[in-house]
Amino acid sequence: MCDFWQDNYEWLLSGIIPTLITAIFGIIKYRKNKMNKDVSQEKNIQTNTIYANNNSGHITNNNHQNINIGDTKNTAERRYKNAIEIVKDELLDNYRDLCVLINGIEERVPQKFWDVRKPNESEDTFQERAKNFHKEYQTGIFQLIQTFKIKEEIYNISKQDLSFNCNNANCIKNIYYWQKDVYDTLNNFSSTLSHYISLNYRNYELYLKNKSLHEDKVLKSKISLLQSLSEFIHVYPGEEDSLFIHISEMGFDHITAGMDINIQNLNIELKELYTKRSDIFKKEIPTPLRTLEIERIMRDPFLMLLRKSAGLTEELTPAEYSALLNKEIQTEVTDPQKLISLAIASYTESDGRGAIYYYRKALDCKELPSNIRVFIEQSLSRLLNPDIYDGGIGLIILEIQENSMLSERLNIGDVIFKINGNVLLEPAEILSTMATVSKEENILLEVYTKEQKRISISLPGRTHLECIVSQSVMLNLFFI
Repeated sequence: MCDFWQDNYEWLLSGIIPTLITAIFGIIKYRKNKMNKDVSQEKNIQTNTIYANNNSGHITNNNHQNINIGDTKNTAERRYKNAIEIVKDELLDNYRDLCVLINGIEERVPQKFWDVRKPNESEDTFQERAKNFHKEYQTGIFQLIQTFKIKEEIYNISKQDLSFNCNNANCIKNIYYWQKDVYDTLNNFSSTLSHYISLNYRNYELYLKNKSLHEDKVLKSKISLLQSLSEFIHVYPGEEDSLFIHISEMGFDHITAGMDINIQNLNIELKELYTKRSDIFKKEIPTPLRTLEIERIMRDPFLMLLRKSAGLTEELTPAEYSALLNKEIQTEVTDPQKLISLAIASYTESDGRGAIYYYRKALDCKELPSNIRVFIEQSLSRLLNPDIYDGGIGLIILEIQENSMLSERLNIGDVIFKINGNVLLEPAEILSTMATVSKEENILLEVYTKEQKRISISLPGRTHLECIVSQSVMLNLFFI
């Protein structure tokens, strides 16, 4: 045995022993690394102990940091059900507020300025008082709207939980959109009122514009409210009954009669609201003449003649002035004969703006005789330009006989406004002038043609013109 070790000593030192030593050191290093790894994992577990709340599904570590490790269907569904309930309460609160707000705006209809022009008060001063009256109305509307706000706080923090059901989440998004549109529409009503005031419209014209705007915005807000309700019913069937009292106060006849807020009734109400709003857009808002134009018309010789014959002064009394400013325009009339009658009546009452409105509307009628259409066109020209015939009323040629001396010199629609230098107020003045001159004398007619040219025509005395004429504005036919 000793011989073996002695004989193989060098071989052992150079082979097996180094291998064994390497193996021993490898085992020691492996065990050391394993111990270090176990210690590190233990420290990590102690530092980041995980807490889970099975009810909420929220997961945090002991440092209160959120850890997103996914969600289970059960916890997500529970959070969705909780979210949809608390959002419902917020939506119902909004509906109640919006119903009260719409009703409040609808009841506050724009009014005309109640006062009349005071003695020795300038027109500008009176209009400034009227403007302040309309400012007070706009301020009241603004303050009422600011009393209410659309609540969205709960919805904003619940969006993620609501996304569990995508269809309902989209419906709820639309509900809030339409609710906000109601509020924005009424806000726009307030801002537009302020804008109208800044444009310096006269009292009556501002009243007409405010009234039309009020009708439109109330209808639009009701449309948005019903659009919102139609989405609400999909998400919360049966819950709309809690709003019935508020909705029934808003003039929805089909909903009130049926005692039920359902899709069918909502669609019927929406169709009627859209029709009413369309009618407002079609309705022409009268554009009255300014007060200065009304005063200018009072210098019209023909109107002055009419007022003097009735024992009235050339200046409007305070009562007449107030009546003109607050006179209603009958916008519903469409019959051309009735419109012409209203225009004539307005003119004799010194209401030039009313006469212009009615004649313009009559001109839109398709089935007008050609000579009546010419009469209206020339009458409008006279109303818009009272001095066009040197202050006279003018006699419009509506028909010329074949044997007339004027047949080749004048046309239908031309206006005779002077004879021998005298302004014509009535057709009888032509007849009386011709009767007083001899056959040897000539008469001179001054004419304003349809082409807006002034011409003069000389005719022998005691001549019949053989034509039918009418005063402009006043439809009185005369054969001369």
